[in-house]
Amino acid sequence: MTQEKRILAKEYRIYKPNSKGSGAASKFQCRTKWKTVDGVDYADLILFLETAQQTGYDSNNNASFAWSSGDKNKDKSVTMKLGLPDIGEMLLVLKGRKKFVGPEPKQGRSVEPGLYHQKKNGNTSLRLKWSDGRLYLNLSSQDAKKNVTKVSHSITSAEAAVLESLLDHFIVEYHNWGYKIN
Repeated sequence: MTQEKRILAKEYRIYKPNSKGSGAASKFQCRTKWKTVDGVDYADLILFLETAQQTGYDSNNNASFAWSSGDKNKDKSVTMKLGLPDIGEMLLVLKGRKKFVGPEPKQGRSVEPGLYHQKKNGNTSLRLKWSDGRLYLNLSSQDAKKNVTKVSHSITSAEAAVLESLLDHFIVEYHNWGYKIN
């Protein structure tokens, strides 16, 4: 394809501000790039999860967050590219078939390891777990200099239901199995 088409779907955002200015938010971004393989064009879907710390309030007294933008806010936000295994783990938790994402903790440890991605200049870890009837999301990253950024917040049952539906549909679209017969 001579011209790359990009389609940006609407982000799904979860906001958890607080009056102290120490809240958090997350957003799920589905990006689409068109690729050509063997002369056939197809949509390559990519899903990103970004979490950001609350930075205070804007001029309208609405909570503001440290969404990534280049190097600005890099110590206040974390982004992870989600693969199909990651999405599958999240769906197992959202559907109540597992209590947390990732493998069981190693013997003698009580903290679940979550989902771990090694990057060129560090790593990123995702934890999604049920605890005392509530769902919690934690995304953290560590750079090459061992600087750690963590962003966490709860997810309501209603937010979890929307997220579950979006992730289910992402998988169908990713594999182009949502076609309709005319």
